[in-house]
Amino acid sequence: MIDANLQRANLKKADLSFADLSKADLRGADLSGAVLKDRVDKVLVKGTGQIGLRYDHLFTDDHFFTKASEADFRGANLCGANLQGCDLTNANLCGADLSNANLQGCNLTSANLCGANLSDANLQDCNLTSANLCGANLSDANIKGTCRNKTKYSAQTKWPSGFVAALISGLVLVAD
Repeated sequence: MIDANLQRANLKKADLSFADLSKADLRGADLSGAVLKDRVDKVLVKGTGQIGLRYDHLFTDDHFFTKASEADFRGANLCGANLQGCDLTNANLCGADLSNANLQGCNLTSANLCGANLSDANLQDCNLTSANLCGANLSDANIKGTCRNKTKYSAQTKWPSGFVAALISGLVLVAD
């Protein structure tokens, strides 16, 4: 599948353990429940000339992946995924469905989560420093212990019940 166009592909529960996804375009692909155990170093996000995905050992044991810094999962369906402890620094998860996902202990520093669905997600102990939560849905999410230094949000951001963003230090309200 080298240089494959897999945009918006339905790869739900697919076994891609030994697939070579080098230079594959996975923008908007549904990878929920997919098995990708082989090492994948670089996946090119077409049209940008940049490396869009860099990750190691996807779905090893009980984790979806361990390293996805600078990953491009715009609009991806990661509903219910176990991403516990993953490095998602600078990841683009804009519009991604992460509802019911386990993101406990993830590093989401400078991640773009604008418009992402994080409802019922476990974000406990995540690092959200400089992350963009503008328009994100965090209703019923567990955000205990999250680091929120310079975390951006907007009036459209939906917070868990009882959470008052204006009273929390480190959050930065930005105009829509």
